[in-house]
Amino acid sequence: MWLDSQIELVLQSRSFKTNVHHLANETGMDDYEAQTELSSEILNKRFSGLNPLDVIKGLEDNDPYFTFKVTYARKDIEQRLYKDINRQKDTINKLQDTVNRQYLFEVDNGFSKDDIERVIDLLPDLYKNTKTQLFVATCLRYGKAETMIRLQLTPKQFHQKLRNAERYSNRHREKFNLVAVSNEEIALMDEQVCLIALISCLESCDYTDDKFQSLLDYLADMSGELIGQLPGIKHQAAVLEHWTNADVNDKYTLVNGIYERLDDIGRTSVRGNAYA
Repeated sequence: MWLDSQIELVLQSRSFKTNVHHLANETGMDDYEAQTELSSEILNKRFSGLNPLDVIKGLEDNDPYFTFKVTYARKDIEQRLYKDINRQKDTINKLQDTVNRQYLFEVDNGFSKDDIERVIDLLPDLYKNTKTQLFVATCLRYGKAETMIRLQLTPKQFHQKLRNAERYSNRHREKFNLVAVSNEEIALMDEQVCLIALISCLESCDYTDDKFQSLLDYLADMSGELIGQLPGIKHQAAVLEHWTNADVNDKYTLVNGIYERLDDIGRTSVRGNAYA
């Protein structure tokens, strides 16, 4: 059972404050909200079942076993938040399909300006006609009403151009599927490349622990996140930073986890292609 005084010591630790700062920056939370979310996550999950005195001592000594738990608690919160955002976007997109076509470009689809600009950058690859590119880009940036003003279109002309753009996209759907890759898919592809690099190193004829350690260091963000998601690893910091001397069972857990994660991504890609 945690005492209020013990909780306060955790909240004052350097590791906790650093991760609160990161969480606030990454998610847009204010500091108080980030502190509340992170303290709840670590006390109810990551530090659950641990002796409060051991936790406090570990954080004071900057023991990686405890500081990593704070870091991974923060990442758990971020991942849940990003999943919620993606679910909201999916819901909005499904609802948008039911909206009358004349309001297509007036619906707030929940995407940021950066998302919209990324789509606009792809337009030359999607539409050969430069006038169609201009029309679609203007619609995405400004909406229906301002597009009609900027391009001097009557309502009839606007809807005709919209129908033409839709017909073209339907006829060339394969082209659109190839270029319209989501941020999540890009992240999965990046992770897949990293995992393949780790496996290639493990299976190399001239494998050495030093080479694998160098690769873990180079892929520190991805490696650290993967290790944090594998509950069977008892000494996470040792595996990440001191591979040669790490516990043998922990090593096996990570290696198996690398192969399993690559298989998971492969299955995800297959499902995605099946529904494309």
